[in-house]
Amino acid sequence: MENATNGKEEIEKLEQEIEKLTLLKNKIKEALTNPFLNIETRRKYRMAVPEYEGKIKKLHSSIRALEMLQNYDPDEEVKLPAHYQHHKFK
Repeated sequence: MENATNGKEEIEKLEQEIEKLTLLKNKIKEALTNPFLNIETRRKYRMAVPEYEGKIKKLHSSIRALEMLQNYDPDEEVKLPAHYQHHKFK
């Protein structure tokens, strides 16, 4: 059960990080709507938005992986099919 609590805490930390990054990304997008923004600043902001989106996607996938690992039971026997021999052919 200790791993489950650590996993929940880790998920909460990642969700908080996602919220922070999303707020920052939205602020940058909002700043880009200003027509009088300096050209260099605009370039930096435009390049930063995809980076933040990539970080957010990575965090989402980390959360999904942690949730899957929380539900994983190592004692459960798993059968993996060999060479799709369990499929019926036409």
